[in-house]
Amino acid sequence: MSFNFGRNKTTIFQYAIIGIVLISVVGTLSKCTHIPEDIIYKAIDNIQRRIAPGSRLNDYFINDSHLLDLRVKGDVDNAIRNYEKWEREPRTINMKNKNILKEIQKFKYTDTQRTIVENAIYYEFALDTSKAQELLGPTMGIRSLWAIPDPKEIKY
Repeated sequence: MSFNFGRNKTTIFQYAIIGIVLISVVGTLSKCTHIPEDIIYKAIDNIQRRIAPGSRLNDYFINDSHLLDLRVKGDVDNAIRNYEKWEREPRTINMKNKNILKEIQKFKYTDTQRTIVENAIYYEFALDTSKAQELLGPTMGIRSLWAIPDPKEIKY
């Protein structure tokens, strides 16, 4: 009688070998260096993700609940650190119109509204795109930084 758990016997044997070798190596390194096993597992996971992301070792990390938990926590921690680093970097303000910048600094606007307006692009349309002239009057506008620019747009 034979049981099939969704994987062939070769795959199960490979996972067993990977598990035995990985646990032995990590345990030995942890005892010799007094580095916690979780830190060693994180280091091995980061290295193998860069070198061989589709390997059996990667599958082993995904299928082991403890190792997957370490991976998810590490990825979330890295994302938070990157976001905090990005937040500390000086921003370049795209909005050049001094009146708009002065208005948005009033207390009635939230920080999110200020950020959106400061990142917005103030532009004017040229009636004839071959002439790069800035027009005065009602042909100006503001668009968000992520919006697709109009081909007739002239940056202010």
